[in-house]
Amino acid sequence: MEHFPQKSDYVQHLQSTFLIEEPIHLELQLDEFSDSSSPSAEQFSLLFTGPESQCLPQGTYTVHHAVLPAHQIFLVPLGPKNRLMRYHCVFSRLI
Repeated sequence: MEHFPQKSDYVQHLQSTFLIEEPIHLELQLDEFSDSSSPSAEQFSLLFTGPESQCLPQGTYTVHHAVLPAHQIFLVPLGPKNRLMRYHCVFSRLI
């Protein structure tokens, strides 16, 4: 059964490492969590950072974490800042 990410999966793992293994081995750190949920929808966004020297194109990737099940997320590269590449991810689902 596929795991659908929920905000509780991420809020407690700020500043921790998430791993992408394909198409390249890349460690990303979860730097920001923003919650814009309403009574009818769970909506949140994540900001990951990784090495500026390796950049993933926009796309869906399987991410791994030490205590979470592997799951897929859609990452959008935002560009470099402070020698780190930034990636944005948004989740939205009806409750």
